[in-house]
Amino acid sequence: MAEHGRVVVVPHDAAWTVEGSLITEPHAPLNLRNNAAHACHAELTALREGARSAAGSVATRDAG
Repeated sequence: MAEHGRVVVVPHDAAWTVEGSLITEPHAPLNLRNNAAHACHAELTALREGARSAAGSVATRDAG
């Protein structure tokens, strides 16, 4: 990501009207919403769930 990732910000008065197509058309694997057909979707979803679980257990363990 550090070498190849890019972020572009484009102001739009009604961003919600184009959000779906912006997520689905370029087929960016990290955008999971509206992108279930992407080849990496299932694996990334599982990885994110694992990260959430790990983060939750760390926060719970540290709080006790």
